[in-house]
Amino acid sequence: MQSAVLPPEFQKMFARMFDDAPQNDWEDVKAVIHEDFGKSPEEVFGISFAGDMSKGIMEKKARASASVAQVHWARLADGREV
Repeated sequence: MQSAVLPPEFQKMFARMFDDAPQNDWEDVKAVIHEDFGKSPEEVFGISFAGDMSKGIMEKKARASASVAQVHWARLADGREV
C-alpha cells in the first residue's frame, strides 16, 4: 500500500499497523522459501544458523512488515547488513 498519498495522521496509523502485523511462524517462512527457490534459507541467502563465521547470519524473527511480506534482518558474509 502506498500510504504517502494519505494525510499524515493516516500515514502514522498505517505505519504502526504494518509494523505490528502478526508474524508468520519461522517454519512457514522456510516452507515458502523452499517452495519458491527449491532450497533452504541457508542455501539461498548464504547464511548459517549454526554460527559458521564464514557465512552470513539472519534473524528468524521478523522486524517489521513490508507490503505483502515480513522483513528479516541479516548480515551477509562480507559484513553488509540487509
